[in-house]
Amino acid sequence: MVMNTKEDWVLIYSSGDKFETDLLKVRLENNGINVVLFDHEDSMYKSLNDTNYEVGLYVHKSDAERAEKIIQNKD
Repeated sequence: MVMNTKEDWVLIYSSGDKFETDLLKVRLENNGINVVLFDHEDSMYKSLNDTNYEVGLYVHKSDAERAEKIIQNKD
């Protein structure tokens, strides 16, 4: 079994629009890419910092290039 560490994952997209980010997550998953959605609204990050709301998509670094191409190609 291969263990993944946080260094194995890269942020490929972030936005204040959770709906759009959810749609991109589904599109990446439909293309066989494992995606982690990190919603700062659900974390202590927002309560500890006076920052803007952001949602981030993380993929394994081996999938990053392909994921970025899929995101850029918004048919």
